[in-house]
Amino acid sequence: MRGPFMLAGMTWQEQLVAELRAVDREQATHGLYGLREAMKKGNRLPFLATLLFEKPPETNLLQRLGMEGRGSSYSETASFTLTDGMRADLEILTHASTKVRHYGDSYVLDRAHGKKSAIHPDLESIVPKLAAGRGYSAKRMNALLFITHAPTERQLKAGLGRAITPEFMDRYQVSLVFDIWEDIYRRGFHSGIFLWTAESSR
Repeated sequence: MRGPFMLAGMTWQEQLVAELRAVDREQATHGLYGLREAMKKGNRLPFLATLLFEKPPETNLLQRLGMEGRGSSYSETASFTLTDGMRADLEILTHASTKVRHYGDSYVLDRAHGKKSAIHPDLESIVPKLAAGRGYSAKRMNALLFITHAPTERQLKAGLGRAITPEFMDRYQVSLVFDIWEDIYRRGFHSGIFLWTAESSR
């Protein structure tokens, strides 16, 4: 097992985002986009919080980073403890403006997909709550993990609004770690991981 904060000079936020990117690479051929579909039992889709912070071990970020905690089986939330004793309460949001069809072992972008996509989360309203005292104490912090998929990087960023700008983060005292990449399985879209935390809780 890898030890906590395994890479010198990296924050836990940076390592969490890096491990998520690694899960996308390792979970061929569906990646993060099709993870819930690939891991489902029967007709019920599991929560991402369960897959990424509880089980199975190959996608459990806490186990990969040597952290203690768990993901919920009833909501997209997870809690874990950092090495300094701080408890992180994390909420997971997702959005996709693409439609990928599943054909056997393959996942292919539906370019004729005309169905209206799900409503994009209002991050400009949600992110400020991280530093607004929601569940906050000297030993607890709130974090928001947003996983998103869009046809282009420009479209992906457009949905984020001002929530990724330095002015916004300074105003609401939050920090952001993120990564954006073109889908490695060549399905014609880009993926992004965005992790916001209260600035005082770095």
